[in-house]
Amino acid sequence: MTGPAEPPRLYYMPRTRSSRVLWLLEEIGERYELTEIAADQRRSAEHLRRHPLGRVPALELGDGTTMFESAAICLQLADLYPTARLIPPLGSSGRALVYQWVMFAVAELEGPLFRWIRALAEGTTESLARDRFTQAAAALESALSGGDWLLDPQFTVADVMCASVLQGADSRQMLRPWPGLEAYVRRSESRPAYAKAAAISDRPRS
Repeated sequence: MTGPAEPPRLYYMPRTRSSRVLWLLEEIGERYELTEIAADQRRSAEHLRRHPLGRVPALELGDGTTMFESAAICLQLADLYPTARLIPPLGSSGRALVYQWVMFAVAELEGPLFRWIRALAEGTTESLARDRFTQAAAALESALSGGDWLLDPQFTVADVMCASVLQGADSRQMLRPWPGLEAYVRRSESRPAYAKAAAISDRPRS
C-alpha cells in the first residue's frame, strides 16, 4: 500500500472525535503511532502548538506538519493512502460526493445533534436543532435507501464521518424514527476496523 515514508502520529483522548480518526486509520491498515493526551495536558504549551484550542484529535504527518479538525484529518489520511480506496480519485464525481457528505456530517448532522442533545438536557423537547437534525437524518436515510454505503458498494471516509456522528444519536435512542440509519450504524460497527479502533477509544479518559 502506497503511503508516507514516516507513519502518522495521532494525538488523542478516548471517547472524543479522535475515535473516528482511529477508525479510519484501522480501515487503512497501515502502521501509525499514538500518543494519548491526558486532560491536564490539553492546555500545555506543547499541546497548544498542535491544536490552538487545546483539543483533540491532532495529527502529526510524516514531514512534521501537525494538523487538527477531525474531518480534515480523515480526508488527508484517505488521500495519503489511495490504495485503501477510502476516497475516489481526485476530480471524479465520486470524490465530489465524498466532499459533500463529509461536510454534511459536520454541518448538518453533528452541529444540530449536539445542540439538540443540549436542549434535551435543559428540558426542551421541541427546538430548531431537533427540526434541523430531523431534516438531515431523513435526507441521509434517503441517500442510503439504495445500498449499504453512501457511495455503494464502496465504503469511504464519508461513511466514517457520517456513521461516527450518528453513533452519538443512536446511543441515546434518538434514531428510532429512522430505522435505515440505525441499520447503517449497525453495519458500520460490524466492520473489523471499527472494532479494533473501539478497543482503543472506548475507554475511560486518563
